[in-house]
Amino acid sequence: MENTKKCICGADIEEGSLFCTKCGAKLQNEADIEQNDSVIETTVEENIKEEIKPVQTVAPGEIKSVRKTKNSGKPSLASKIISPILCILLAVLLLSSAIVIALQQVVTPDNIENLVDEVDLYDFTEDITGESPEDLIYESTSKSYRKYLSINKKEVKNLFNSDEAKDFISDKLVDYIDDLRYSTGKGEITDDEIIDLLESLTYPIYRATGYNLEQNDLKALEKELDKAGSGAYDLEELTDRFPVYFNIAKFALSPLSVYLLVGLSIFVLVLLVVINLKSIYFGLKCIGVTAIVDGLILLVLLLAGNIALNFVHTPYGEVNTIIQICSKPALNNIMITGLATTAFGIILTVVLTIINLIRKKLAR
Repeated sequence: MENTKKCICGADIEEGSLFCTKCGAKLQNEADIEQNDSVIETTVEENIKEEIKPVQTVAPGEIKSVRKTKNSGKPSLASKIISPILCILLAVLLLSSAIVIALQQVVTPDNIENLVDEVDLYDFTEDITGESPEDLIYESTSKSYRKYLSINKKEVKNLFNSDEAKDFISDKLVDYIDDLRYSTGKGEITDDEIIDLLESLTYPIYRATGYNLEQNDLKALEKELDKAGSGAYDLEELTDRFPVYFNIAKFALSPLSVYLLVGLSIFVLVLLVVINLKSIYFGLKCIGVTAIVDGLILLVLLLAGNIALNFVHTPYGEVNTIIQICSKPALNNIMITGLATTAFGIILTVVLTIINLIRKKLAR
């Protein structure tokens, strides 16, 4: 019996029919059925290929490089040992720089002029020498001239605090400081300068001592000064007599000291970064911590300085005044440097911590 095709309704389907003559269902010919089967098989094969991906092989050398990349952020043993030493050295250099700069702020011409204006030179002379200025004038006067003296304490005080005397002292202090800092050669008091000063103070001297200085007196004094020599007032002579103190002062006040300390600080800073190039996070964190510690030490020094100024005093009133006036610019400079250094260290540390947290979160 010849095989006949049937519709889903059970009716026989004649060859070449497109619709069932009984139920009207649409029929497919054999070519369409074969084409549909081919499309289905192709789609299934492609899906299987996408699901099953080939395993990627890695050579042993490549595995080592991957491991190195993963661990590249960790500091080496040498870095862990050398970095703390460099940090301590950097902290010492930065502290020294801040202190030297603060000291140099004290001896600016404006501060020296302000210092001399504020200090009572009469009382200061009495504090330093242990004698009253009246007794000093009397003792320094030739015996043959003492009978002409009529010393007035009030006028002596005015003489010591006169504008001419204070201008002379402030100008010579600036010259001495400049000579210490820049080796200008002006750190001396010449005989002519002394004579000129006395000549400008002729009337105040008369009011204070009752003696009127004349040109003959000034010429005689000039000869005496010439015999004695003015080496005692020369900075070079003073340096020879007190080499340790003056050489330390010369180094501390010279611009070279600041350049040297700042240059060494930059060198150590660069060295610290170079050593930690493979672990830059660790190196920068060391710098941040060092800055915080340095800043806090400066602020502690500021606090200690203010406490000392308020509670520690010498028995000499004008010496205390000088210390107070000199300390203000130095402490202000230390305060600014300490706050700036601490703020820099905190900001750097916080930024590095945030970056590290973000990096860890992205690595998950």
